[in-house]
Amino acid sequence: MAERWDAVVLGAGVGGLVAAFDLSRGGARVLVLDAADRPGGTVAGTTVMVGDGRTVAVDVGAESFATRTPVVGDLARELGLTVVDPDLRGAWAYAGAGTDDDPARALPLPRTATLGIPTTPWAPDVRRVLGIAGAVRAWWDLGMARTPVPDSLAAWVTQRLGPTVLERLVAPVAGGIHSADPATLDPRAVAPQLVAAYEKTGSLLRAASTLADAPGRGNTKPGSAVAGIDGGMHRLVEALADTVSSAGGEVRLGVRVDGLERVEDGDGGWRVTGTAGAGTVAAEAPRVVVALPRTPALALLAPLLGPELPEPGEAPGSRGSDTSRGGSDVRLITLVLRAPVLDVAPRGTGVLVAPGADVRAKGLTHASAKWSWLRSQLPDGVHVVRLSYGRAGDPEPTVPPTVEEAVADAARLLGVPLDPSQVLDHLDTHWPDALAPARPADRATADDAAHRLPGLAVVGAWVAGTGLAAVVGQARAAVEGTRAVGR
Repeated sequence: MAERWDAVVLGAGVGGLVAAFDLSRGGARVLVLDAADRPGGTVAGTTVMVGDGRTVAVDVGAESFATRTPVVGDLARELGLTVVDPDLRGAWAYAGAGTDDDPARALPLPRTATLGIPTTPWAPDVRRVLGIAGAVRAWWDLGMARTPVPDSLAAWVTQRLGPTVLERLVAPVAGGIHSADPATLDPRAVAPQLVAAYEKTGSLLRAASTLADAPGRGNTKPGSAVAGIDGGMHRLVEALADTVSSAGGEVRLGVRVDGLERVEDGDGGWRVTGTAGAGTVAAEAPRVVVALPRTPALALLAPLLGPELPEPGEAPGSRGSDTSRGGSDVRLITLVLRAPVLDVAPRGTGVLVAPGADVRAKGLTHASAKWSWLRSQLPDGVHVVRLSYGRAGDPEPTVPPTVEEAVADAARLLGVPLDPSQVLDHLDTHWPDALAPARPADRATADDAAHRLPGLAVVGAWVAGTGLAAVVGQARAAVEGTRAVGR
């Protein structure tokens, strides 16, 4: 006998939990099913030892959200959480050890708009990175005729602004954010607002300025167009799950969903089936939200939408003109270091690394410098540093670095001496297929499903795009859309 619920959400990542929260807030009893042993997807937390037998909770997944829209901050405040700003010292870029002729390879990032694109090459902080010749070449963009936007971010930046902007600004920023070489990133997928602004202005510099001057952006320090939650982003997941349960719903883990079909008799709606250990699960509801990753989501939707749907296991960008790439195999190494030399935050809140630099890490976050809530819980001279490894396009899974290798990378990126003997604790967190940009074809699939299948919505990063702001906004809109037509 199938359980009866007002709504069933398939997937307990942030998109699924937000959908469940909004449905619960509307009075629905919601069942959330997920195969994992914890909710939240790539938003996760755990504890680390910080000395003297003490532990502190830290994020081991997403640790901030973009503030270009208010959706995540508004949600956090609805849940009674406190939104906090990062330290304003900003982040740095690292392009390698440098040479005697070109030693400036680690520099503070200037004010930028999107993916390292500068607003004006003559600003002192930009000119310091580009040099006079690089700034002059970038300035040519303002006098160039409008050119078509290519499928490669690297080609677009080089064409409009020159190779120096690509190498010293865009490669570290885009490579750090998307775990990919800019040559493999389609601007339409990773920076649609920038492309839209360029189509209006005919200049990449003017497009960057348009976004930088948008309400809420302001003249911020690099890396500070984000915010966090007091206590860590993992508290958002805990609050969402607790609120759903308090409203009469349930977040049920360890359930692998393997079937979704329309119910034609009785009250109609949807039937969901799955397995939990040696048992089975069956639930029926008038509404269902598919919040699974791309491959399992398409496997459920394929029988409902027909043969035109992409194959569930099809490689991203393998059909039509959609050239977006898939995700990357990311290793996040968290180091707790007794290192008073880091008290001065020598590289601000962290470092973004250009592809091809002389370190394996693609980025470093000095978490205890970035977040005052974390810094206040640590003993004097103790710091938390996060290093990220793995880029899109790597042919093999990312091999986790040893502690010695991670410490050596941290020392090089931070520009200070560090030794493995200073490590008080360390974590290795694996995120396979992370940060895959949403593809237009996948967005079209989700829209088609919502249009053709009453009571069904599709949410998640593979539809919304990377980043919590995109995921939360799309999930809330999808649920609101089902209400708008009376479902």
